[in-house]
Amino acid sequence: MAKTVKILQAPQAGLSDMAKLQDLNVESILENIRQRFEADQIYTYIGSILAAVNPYKTIPNLYDFEVMEAYDKRHIGDLPPHIYAIANDAYYSMWKQTANQCVLIR
Repeated sequence: MAKTVKILQAPQAGLSDMAKLQDLNVESILENIRQRFEADQIYTYIGSILAAVNPYKTIPNLYDFEVMEAYDKRHIGDLPPHIYAIANDAYYSMWKQTANQCVLIR
Protein backbone atom coordinates (compact mmCIF):
# COMPACT_ATOMS: atom_id res chain seq x y z
CA MET A 1 0.00 0.00 0.00
CA ALA A 2 3.01 2.32 0.38
CA LYS A 3 3.24 2.73 -3.41
CA THR A 4 -0.42 3.73 -3.57
CA VAL A 5 -0.08 6.29 -0.81
CA LYS A 6 2.83 7.86 -2.65
CA ILE A 7 0.85 8.22 -5.88
CA LEU A 8 -2.45 9.30 -4.39
CA GLN A 9 -0.99 11.69 -1.83
CA ALA A 10 1.64 13.36 -4.00
CA PRO A 11 1.46 17.15 -3.88
CA GLN A 12 -0.87 18.28 -6.62
CA ALA A 13 0.64 20.42 -9.36
CA GLY A 14 -1.68 23.08 -10.71
CA LEU A 15 -5.40 22.52 -10.17
CA SER A 16 -6.78 19.00 -10.36
CA ASP A 17 -10.13 20.42 -11.55
CA MET A 18 -9.88 23.13 -14.18
CA ALA A 19 -13.48 24.17 -13.51
CA LYS A 20 -11.92 25.95 -10.51
CA LEU A 21 -9.60 28.12 -12.62
CA GLN A 22 -10.24 31.79 -11.87
CA ASP A 23 -9.39 32.91 -15.39
CA LEU A 24 -10.75 30.34 -17.80
CA ASN A 25 -8.92 30.95 -21.05
CA VAL A 26 -6.61 29.05 -23.38
CA GLU A 27 -3.45 30.27 -21.66
CA SER A 28 -4.55 29.31 -18.15
CA ILE A 29 -5.79 25.90 -19.30
CA LEU A 30 -2.55 25.11 -21.13
CA GLU A 31 -0.44 26.34 -18.21
CA ASN A 32 -2.37 24.17 -15.76
CA ILE A 33 -2.01 21.12 -18.01
CA ARG A 34 1.73 21.86 -18.46
CA GLN A 35 2.29 22.04 -14.69
CA ARG A 36 0.46 18.76 -14.13
CA PHE A 37 2.21 17.05 -17.06
CA GLU A 38 5.65 18.02 -15.75
CA ALA A 39 4.72 16.48 -12.37
CA ASP A 40 3.55 13.22 -14.07
CA GLN A 41 -0.06 14.06 -13.18
CA ILE A 42 -1.49 13.28 -16.59
CA TYR A 43 -5.16 13.32 -15.55
CA THR A 44 -7.09 16.54 -14.91
CA TYR A 45 -10.80 17.05 -14.31
CA ILE A 46 -12.94 19.65 -15.99
CA GLY A 47 -15.97 19.22 -13.77
CA SER A 48 -16.98 15.59 -14.28
CA ILE A 49 -14.96 15.28 -17.51
CA LEU A 50 -11.49 13.74 -17.37
CA ALA A 51 -8.77 15.14 -19.63
CA ALA A 52 -5.66 13.00 -20.13
CA VAL A 53 -2.30 13.86 -21.65
CA ASN A 54 -0.18 11.08 -23.14
CA PRO A 55 3.07 11.11 -21.13
CA TYR A 56 4.96 9.12 -23.80
CA LYS A 57 6.57 7.16 -20.98
CA THR A 58 5.61 4.72 -18.26
CA ILE A 59 4.58 6.30 -14.99
CA PRO A 60 5.41 3.76 -12.27
CA ASN A 61 2.50 2.39 -10.20
CA LEU A 62 -0.10 4.54 -11.98
CA TYR A 63 -2.29 1.54 -12.83
CA ASP A 64 -1.42 -0.80 -9.95
CA PHE A 65 -4.15 -2.98 -8.45
CA GLU A 66 -3.86 -1.08 -5.16
CA VAL A 67 -4.56 2.19 -6.96
CA MET A 68 -7.61 0.66 -8.63
CA GLU A 69 -8.89 -0.57 -5.26
CA ALA A 70 -8.42 2.90 -3.76
CA TYR A 71 -10.92 4.35 -6.26
CA ASP A 72 -13.54 1.66 -5.61
CA LYS A 73 -16.76 3.14 -4.18
CA ARG A 74 -15.31 6.67 -4.11
CA HIS A 75 -16.86 9.76 -5.65
CA ILE A 76 -15.18 11.80 -8.35
CA GLY A 77 -13.03 14.37 -6.58
CA ASP A 78 -12.41 12.28 -3.44
CA LEU A 79 -8.99 11.31 -4.83
CA PRO A 80 -6.77 12.85 -7.51
CA PRO A 81 -8.08 12.63 -11.10
CA HIS A 82 -7.71 9.15 -12.63
CA ILE A 83 -9.38 6.97 -15.24
CA TYR A 84 -10.32 4.59 -12.42
CA ALA A 85 -12.52 7.31 -10.91
CA ILE A 86 -14.42 7.69 -14.17
CA ALA A 87 -14.81 3.92 -14.55
CA ASN A 88 -16.05 3.61 -10.97
CA ASP A 89 -18.54 6.45 -11.43
CA ALA A 90 -19.89 5.00 -14.69
CA TYR A 91 -20.26 1.55 -13.15
CA TYR A 92 -22.10 2.72 -10.05
CA SER A 93 -24.29 5.13 -12.05
CA MET A 94 -25.28 2.24 -14.30
CA TRP A 95 -25.98 0.05 -11.29
CA LYS A 96 -27.97 2.66 -9.32
CA GLN A 97 -29.91 4.15 -12.21
CA THR A 98 -30.26 0.93 -14.21
CA ALA A 99 -29.45 3.02 -17.26
CA ASN A 100 -26.71 2.71 -19.83
CA GLN A 101 -23.59 4.82 -19.37
CA CYS A 102 -21.13 6.04 -21.98
CA VAL A 103 -17.41 6.74 -21.70
CA LEU A 104 -15.93 8.57 -24.69
CA ILE A 105 -12.22 8.04 -25.31
CA ARG A 106 -10.66 9.95 -28.14
